[in-house]
Amino acid sequence: MERKHALVIGGSISGLVSAQILAKYFEIVTIIEKDDIKSSDVRNGTPQANHIHTLLVKGKQVLSEIFPELEKEMMESGALGLDYILNGQYFIDGYWTPRFSSGLDSYFSSRTLFEFTIRKQVEKNNKIQFMNGLVTGLVTDNNKHVSVKIKSGKDFSSEQILHGDIVVDASGRNSKTSEWLQDIGYAKPEETHVDSNIGYATRCYKIPKEYQNLKEFIVILNHPPHQPKMGGILPIEGKRWKVTMYSIGKDLPTTDEKEFLEFSRTLADQRVYDMIKNAEPESEIHGYRVRGSRVIHYERAKVWPENYIVIGDAVCTFNPFYGQGMTIAVLGCKLLDEFLKKNLSESNQKKLPLEFQKELYKRNSHPWLLSTGEDFRWPTTKGQRPSAPARMMQAYADSILYLSPHSKLAAKSFQEMMQMTRSPLVLFHPKLMVQLLMRKMKLKI
Repeated sequence: MERKHALVIGGSISGLVSAQILAKYFEIVTIIEKDDIKSSDVRNGTPQANHIHTLLVKGKQVLSEIFPELEKEMMESGALGLDYILNGQYFIDGYWTPRFSSGLDSYFSSRTLFEFTIRKQVEKNNKIQFMNGLVTGLVTDNNKHVSVKIKSGKDFSSEQILHGDIVVDASGRNSKTSEWLQDIGYAKPEETHVDSNIGYATRCYKIPKEYQNLKEFIVILNHPPHQPKMGGILPIEGKRWKVTMYSIGKDLPTTDEKEFLEFSRTLADQRVYDMIKNAEPESEIHGYRVRGSRVIHYERAKVWPENYIVIGDAVCTFNPFYGQGMTIAVLGCKLLDEFLKKNLSESNQKKLPLEFQKELYKRNSHPWLLSTGEDFRWPTTKGQRPSAPARMMQAYADSILYLSPHSKLAAKSFQEMMQMTRSPLVLFHPKLMVQLLMRKMKLKI
């Protein structure tokens, strides 16, 4: 593999981070993005950016390695540094979780600020260049290398073919790779879908004076299988709240102002309603519908291009409720770094892309089972159900979640698993299992 020019399709978070990684190994990296990459506004390609986004602790740790100045610039731009337990208020099964310093901290902001700040970091790298263009397909040669067909210029009226020694598709959940590969003779990849029918509605508010010193976020959780409604308040830059209403399967929130407020009042606790009922709105209400989770099984391909990689949401999309998306994308980029460091100097470079897809699938398997297993606690969810062992693990994890309001150990252990800083084995601590047993015995009395 030549190490001159790398192409990245898409200027999303996974595209930006993968470009930074590729710049360690290639002379020039070109990011091809159809949206206005100079704007700090919500891009057309990321309609979900209007809603609450969180970066898990593991994602923050990895990004700090890739962009040492990112956290500092985020804070200078108004992001808030919050502890997921000390500053997090979670209403679970009729109780509030305890608050204490856990060391599980990350920075909280709007998705647009987060992506814009990463982009500014990437722009400092003189090996990376941006190209405003629309990728329309792939072309191939007899050596199983692919190049990309691009429309660029005013109104995307100019067509050209651009070659990359390696091409990374980071174009997100609307990726066309599956179709592009079929167009040049590759087999159609298998897909797995879990359709949970999720609905969001989000609005920004100015933080009222009486709450401006309140350094916390609030989540009112739903309760499968009968209470699908959930809501949350997240403080972001500019002394604003981002408030999201959520439901799964039924009773989906709307963008009607009265219905939005009424939805907040009918959550399992009225704290969110009490906080926003007299607050001043700062945006319209944005709605969002997503069918759920999807994985495209590129790792099962018998034949694969020798210079093509698919990453982030372009290969695997998650139910956004669990807040895994940005972190999973970042971890995929870290895996790309590991593969390039190991394989570019070896004789098996031609196998690198397909081997990467196989390992990426393995790395995504745990968060996939975690999120889809939770989805199937709702009777309206459609798709391939998890195995019996996976369902048992999900049930046990849920029991630890419901123990969290009554146990600091349970609260921290569950968050460590969710934040991906510890494996699910953390939930099997002997003290935790004893606490769970005692709680169950108490409830039977």
